[in-house]
Amino acid sequence: MENTYESRYPHLAYECGGGWDELIDKCVDKMLKADPTVNFLQIKEKFGGLRIYYSHSGNVESLLDDYVADAEDEAEKTCMLCGSTTNVRRTAEGWIRTECTLCNEKRTAGLFYYGRKLGWLSREDYKEKYL
Repeated sequence: MENTYESRYPHLAYECGGGWDELIDKCVDKMLKADPTVNFLQIKEKFGGLRIYYSHSGNVESLLDDYVADAEDEAEKTCMLCGSTTNVRRTAEGWIRTECTLCNEKRTAGLFYYGRKLGWLSREDYKEKYL
């Protein structure tokens, strides 16, 4: 099993594209090292940005808030689907998303991103191969 945020905290609904996994893991690790009492309430994408909600009983809230702000800032420059930091922008075609040009072109061409293991597929190809 991978040692990712999603695998370490399976009780939470994971509501982000896989492109942000690394920066979320880095933020979570820093927060837990600073205060082991951190309890993650929700990590999600909202309006194209990363949101990390947590509670804790320690006395380092300012430091934890800084870690969250840094991750949210980094997510604004990182494709939420593939993790690229090249040609990333906010799109507003329906949902607001943070995507690189390549992922945006594939998505608007009717393909769907099924994560790093499966990649981009049409719905028909996905159903044929995996259902």
